[in-house]
Amino acid sequence: MHLMDLEQLFRTLKTDPETGLTSAQVSRRLEANGKNRFYLPTDTEPKLFEYLRHCFRGFGFLIFLSALASFFLYIMKKRLDTDKELDPEYCIAGFIMLTFFLVSGFFRLVQANDDIEMVLAFRALMPINCTVLRDGRKKIIRAENVVLGDVLDVVSGDRLAADVRFYTSHGLEVNNVALTGKSAPVRIDPEQTHPNRWLAHNLGFACSHVTKGWGLAIVIACLNDSEVGIMARLCMEPCPKSRATKHIKQVTIYTYIVGIVMFFMLLCTISMVNQPIEWAIEFNVGLMISLAPLYLPSLMFFGLFHARQRLLKQQCYVRNMESAYTLGTTTVICSDLVGTMTQRKFHVSEVYVDEELLLSEDIEWQNASEAKMELLHAALLCNEAVVRPGQRGVPVQEKSLYGLDFDCATLEWARGILPHFAQVRRENERLANKPYDTMEKLQMSVHIRERDGVQERVVYVKGPLEIVLKHCRAEDESESDTEMGIDLVALRAAHNNLKQRGRNTCAYASKVVRASGRITIAHEAYDSHRKSFREFLQVDSYSLELLGMVAIHDPPFPNIRRSVERCRRAGIKLVLLTRASVLYARAIARDVGIISTQSETVEFSSSRLNASQSQRRMFSSAAIDMRNWTERESHHQYWELQQLLLCYENLVFARIAVEQRFMVVNVCQDLGAIVTVIGNTVHHTSAVRHGNVGVATYGSAIACQACADIILLDSNFSTLATAIGTSRLMFINMRKALGYALSSCMPMIMAHFAFILLRVPIRLFVVVSFFIDIFVNLLPALTLFYEKAEEDLMLQMPKVYDDYLMNKRTIFVSFILVGMIEAFAVFITYFVYMASKGFYPKTLLGSSLQWFDHSANDISDSYGQEWSYGARQRLEHKASTIFTLTIIVMQCTNLILSKTARASLFKQGFGNIPLNCAVVYLICLGFVVAYLQLPSMKLERIESYTWFFYCIWPMAVFLALVESVRRYVLRRFPGSWLEVETYYG
Repeated sequence: MHLMDLEQLFRTLKTDPETGLTSAQVSRRLEANGKNRFYLPTDTEPKLFEYLRHCFRGFGFLIFLSALASFFLYIMKKRLDTDKELDPEYCIAGFIMLTFFLVSGFFRLVQANDDIEMVLAFRALMPINCTVLRDGRKKIIRAENVVLGDVLDVVSGDRLAADVRFYTSHGLEVNNVALTGKSAPVRIDPEQTHPNRWLAHNLGFACSHVTKGWGLAIVIACLNDSEVGIMARLCMEPCPKSRATKHIKQVTIYTYIVGIVMFFMLLCTISMVNQPIEWAIEFNVGLMISLAPLYLPSLMFFGLFHARQRLLKQQCYVRNMESAYTLGTTTVICSDLVGTMTQRKFHVSEVYVDEELLLSEDIEWQNASEAKMELLHAALLCNEAVVRPGQRGVPVQEKSLYGLDFDCATLEWARGILPHFAQVRRENERLANKPYDTMEKLQMSVHIRERDGVQERVVYVKGPLEIVLKHCRAEDESESDTEMGIDLVALRAAHNNLKQRGRNTCAYASKVVRASGRITIAHEAYDSHRKSFREFLQVDSYSLELLGMVAIHDPPFPNIRRSVERCRRAGIKLVLLTRASVLYARAIARDVGIISTQSETVEFSSSRLNASQSQRRMFSSAAIDMRNWTERESHHQYWELQQLLLCYENLVFARIAVEQRFMVVNVCQDLGAIVTVIGNTVHHTSAVRHGNVGVATYGSAIACQACADIILLDSNFSTLATAIGTSRLMFINMRKALGYALSSCMPMIMAHFAFILLRVPIRLFVVVSFFIDIFVNLLPALTLFYEKAEEDLMLQMPKVYDDYLMNKRTIFVSFILVGMIEAFAVFITYFVYMASKGFYPKTLLGSSLQWFDHSANDISDSYGQEWSYGARQRLEHKASTIFTLTIIVMQCTNLILSKTARASLFKQGFGNIPLNCAVVYLICLGFVVAYLQLPSMKLERIESYTWFFYCIWPMAVFLALVESVRRYVLRRFPGSWLEVETYYG
């Protein structure tokens, strides 16, 4: 609609520019089209229901059933044993499991990604009220009641309530900073239009700010169909599952398996002859505690939180905690160009003057020629940049500037040469000025200067070289290139050279004009009547004298090439997505090492081979001009993108549209890639949202930050490359922590099976199981997150197809290899201790029914000595102490061994201070268990521990020897069978 004739537009929308819509028309359109608002999903699920849903995820359901079973056991024992004091063991166990149940749900709720913040960010862009013209009168209404065809009365300070087309403008300027993240006022001109909506000067977009002037506009798209509304709808499309979600699904499957096993075990134990049902329930509760890692949600939460804190120190703010987990598996990075790869600190790099190209720092301004000084004055005067106010006391060279990038760069260059540049501007008073715009691509200003005691008026023009050259000819363009007195061959060669090197260039020209009142009149009439200013341009802005050309450069970050090379070695494909020209994008991509010097675009390939572009395939180049694809069908573009992504390691897509950016992300994901997308504007929100990890730069659009998972606080691509390595380290350390914590499950499982199947009285109390899970497994395991990397993780390929937290290798090492050794140690110490008390293994086998019989007070040991029930119970508590001590010693050894998955312990070093403290903590915990009476925890002190150390230390040494030999074989024979089956790092 922005290209239609105004009269035709008013007829199409059935509205009047003078009186607006009628109330009846508004009512019908509101009923037909609905309110002017974002129709986005709201947070309809109450927080309590969401919290409970997270509580029952994973092992939550089994934990909840086990808590109910514990309470049932407590109630049953209370009713059966009325004649004696009741042991509150199962009541305590029930409350502990219920606490695990609730805390685990809270951790999952905190680390889950919440879309409501993104919805609120989009809705916050919407103004509350606006002024419309209805029934011939101005009315202030709620913005949600605006309809298609409404006439908006827009003044400075307003926010636009919909996409509008202006038909009256009086000094009106609109700032799209809320959409683009970049503050750049756009001067509204109802007569200036363009096929590209974002380049047209007669349009205003919903949620944009009006910074100056007054105007009237007609609504051409309400909020849900507006530019920002389309972006918001795309953002709410289903997103790919995060890595943590996949792992929770894996744990859920494991939970179902455990649940099925426990159900059959319950049937088997109940059907056993002379087996009390109480024992069956106790057995299954204890088995569930042993099989289900209750600490897993806490372990994952701490790992994500620790990674979040480390990334924050690296200038990465993690909004969605699960993204810190997914980042390490990235296989494709779709990055923006300016401000991410480059510093966005433009400076003047080269100057073309006196028919030679010079480096700006090589010019000696003390003896500069008149042409150089004239070019310097033109760059200073034909310039919209200003010094920001409120910087009193700041040195001149350090004061920040405000304006367009080119203007700020040239002003900074000029003030470095002319310290009193403000005085130069005052001495050359500006009479008229036409700001630079993307339509005419020309800036012109008229100044008064005094030369030889005579005041004269000078016209300065700045713009692209070819446009400025047109103004250097006469108006009828009859003047030839040779008559202009310019070596155009050398000039164009220098210009092409600068373009290919990624420089932004502007040419300057000037002319002394006769004193006339027409200049002032044109300047005053500019805001309300553009035609008079254009007449002034046609009469007075030709036959100018070319002063020269200035080039500015946006340097890459200092370490960007190293970061790009690190990503390449890590198996990560880099895809640059930019709206800049293909020459500029290709030059910057070469500077940062994205593409090699041998890569070329389709245009260059066609000119080199003297063939048309239609005869060249798109995958002959690594830098693609996406504007050439706009006429193609979407499925054709999709196929071409697939071929390019499969053929090239790194790609640059220049002049890319919003839909094409979104398509690139979808194609990468359809090819099986894990995509990290970097963006900074509302245009990027859909791509950022649909990437596996969305990254926004600091200071970007609010909606973009709300859609992002991570925010780069320094907007540096190198920071993201470092964060990927940190995420990989976090995942490896989480596997180490989980492998360590699972190792003690096998001794407890074997103890339960020995109790129920072999009838050995090695009953493991539920309270002791929780004590081991929390104080022996969970707390020391957390220190493994502080372990440094064994090798440079950015030299490894992404483990996309091995992306399992609990894989077969982790289970094999934890349960079979280390777990069986620990279980063997537990049974050795148990049987040795029981033998020292008179109960040989043959006596213990099958004795559990009599052992736990309250009425049996005459059970004989292997020497014929009789044991009462109370004496047996005390012996049972002491055996529980031996069981716990054995687990502590073996886990202390395992903790030290878990520092590495492959590397030697001596090479890795012992610089992990928290882990060293955890080893000391386990030793102290062992002494506490050994020498303190803890009857409430079913732990009692035994008489002597000399025999215990003779039994346990050989087993600890054996465990260290087995694991050290395994790691040596892994290092000596990489890729061997042992690595395939046991390496889980």
